[in-house]
Amino acid sequence: MDKLKNDTTFFLRSFFYKQEQSLEEYKVFQKEIRDNGFQIITSNEYKVKVYTPELCLIFISRDLPVREQFTKIETKINGYDYLQTYIDGYKEGEQYFDDEFRISPNTLYGENAEDYVKDIHYNFFHVRIDVGAGHEGWIFVKEKFSLLLTKKSIKEYGYYSGIVSKVEEQVKKYPRLFKKFDKCENDLPALQSKKFLSLSMQPKEKKEPGYTPKKEYASSNANSEETELPF
Repeated sequence: MDKLKNDTTFFLRSFFYKQEQSLEEYKVFQKEIRDNGFQIITSNEYKVKVYTPELCLIFISRDLPVREQFTKIETKINGYDYLQTYIDGYKEGEQYFDDEFRISPNTLYGENAEDYVKDIHYNFFHVRIDVGAGHEGWIFVKEKFSLLLTKKSIKEYGYYSGIVSKVEEQVKKYPRLFKKFDKCENDLPALQSKKFLSLSMQPKEKKEPGYTPKKEYASSNANSEETELPF
């Protein structure tokens, strides 16, 4: 938690005005993500998946133009300084999935196999995620990124990216079990009435007066060439 103290909020104005999206590096990341589903970035021999070209570009930018959200002062920051925060969150997300959703032989070959897949499906596509303005499903990290840059938001995106990566590993490892994983059944109301392990991780929806949703941006989305950062 100490790493998140004095967490300055920066507005990513160059992304808002589509300036970064015209860069060649952005286009390379965008193509890789579109082709493969993610971009692998390696730092200190640890590999993480990143699901939007915007975050990839932030992590490799030494002089990222931003505006301090409260003072309105325009400055430049080193985006690489945020990568370790992303990695920390990513590791926590991986650990969370392993702790709560690790598949056992009894589940894999037992009568609870279908419920197991439905459980993950609900969380992956439908569960309320109280990050930024709020999202639907863990999968939001593949579709969105925040225009307000903080270490807290980067860690949250890392956390859910770690979970998504683990889900993708399960789908790839057990194709027969997950063959209908991406199909939305008509029994969502029944699923919503169940107690899902991951729901306990979600804070209550913010409804206090004066609450202002964070600005967020729909990524052009991308997906996997490995990138070794030159730092």
